[in-house]
Amino acid sequence: YIQTDAAINRGNSGGPLVNMKGEVVGITSNIISPSGGNIGIGFAIPSNLARKIVKQLKEKGRVVRGYLGVRSGPVTEEDKEAFNLKTRKGAIIGEVERGTPAAKAGLKKYDVIIEVNGKPVKDHHDLMFKIAEIEPGEKTEIKVIRDGKEKIITVTLGERPSDQEQEASTASGKDLGINITTITPRLARRYGFQTEEGVLITNVRQFSEAYRKGLRAGDIILEANREKVKTDRDFRNIVNKLDSGDTLVLLIRRERDGEQEEFIRTLRIPE
Repeated sequence: YIQTDAAINRGNSGGPLVNMKGEVVGITSNIISPSGGNIGIGFAIPSNLARKIVKQLKEKGRVVRGYLGVRSGPVTEEDKEAFNLKTRKGAIIGEVERGTPAAKAGLKKYDVIIEVNGKPVKDHHDLMFKIAEIEPGEKTEIKVIRDGKEKIITVTLGERPSDQEQEASTASGKDLGINITTITPRLARRYGFQTEEGVLITNVRQFSEAYRKGLRAGDIILEANREKVKTDRDFRNIVNKLDSGDTLVLLIRRERDGEQEEFIRTLRIPE
């Protein structure tokens, strides 16, 4: 983002940020404000990035971004010491999602990504932007530090799935008839939930086992078989250990009109 002290108020998002020469340098996006009004801290999407998006919308009708398939985080001072790194620059892989370009190319958990196509990676946010700017299908050289040694891995990037596709892809692994996604603080704010931890049911297929037991989209899974569930992966791991005919006891929280209720539903794993 470009930070600016130009006045940006409600309804201004999407307007141009213009320099003293009258040139559009950005598209106003959001502000930091405790009151909701302008206090002189605003942000705009750089025009160079917006230009790429406009081009894609004209040519393809949608925004297409490169996709690697890893979840990464910053390199902390403790990570630097533990992994014997020279600097804190780079992004450390915490998870490689199954079936993704990263998994097929051989990237592994604990790899530290330091370069993409020869360009240094500052942190995990920089990695995300660098990957997103590359066309899906392109072969991309990823330099990592693995076990103290530098290694270059060639990855053929995929296309980043939409939010809806990502939610749909996190089905339980058994045919319970639900789609799920991990609740994050951002997602909680979007839907007005007080709960910021657990697994959100995004869709319930009509006449499925879950539907018959009264589960509905918007319900939050807190526990499965008395084990706390923090992520969709936690939930799938529990469910995938069960066989057809086994029972799955769920602790559910439902938030409606500012009120919360918790209840238990027992499902049977379909054959």
